[in-house]
Amino acid sequence: MNKSIRIIIVDDNEIDLMIGKRLISRVEANIVVNTFLSCESLYEWLNQFKKEEIPTQWVFLIDIYMPKCNGFEVVKELTNLMKPITKNTSYYLLSATIDFADVQRIKMDNTIKEFIGKPITVDLIQKMLTENK
Repeated sequence: MNKSIRIIIVDDNEIDLMIGKRLISRVEANIVVNTFLSCESLYEWLNQFKKEEIPTQWVFLIDIYMPKCNGFEVVKELTNLMKPITKNTSYYLLSATIDFADVQRIKMDNTIKEFIGKPITVDLIQKMLTENK
């Protein structure tokens, strides 16, 4: 890939984090992938992020249903946190269950790029990377 891209996965399930990271590395070995088990650990990391490491493109994969926050809340918080860093940010919400109300909410929210059903597949990753070139 020509430009630098950083993928962030936020999910309260360690196995989903491991699978997502491994599949992304299999599709594109040069992409930096950071994983977080909670929104709090993500926010803390972002607040300490070194500005000289800022990639050209950020892609966030966020689980909708987590214990202390939901994916919609995380996107709202990230929208505020990411404004000073970059405008090249894409948000995808993930879930193993498909709730029609959530899918509709995602479609109506122009901040969120798409809903992705779990488990993440190589085809979904390739499509996501193509969309964010």
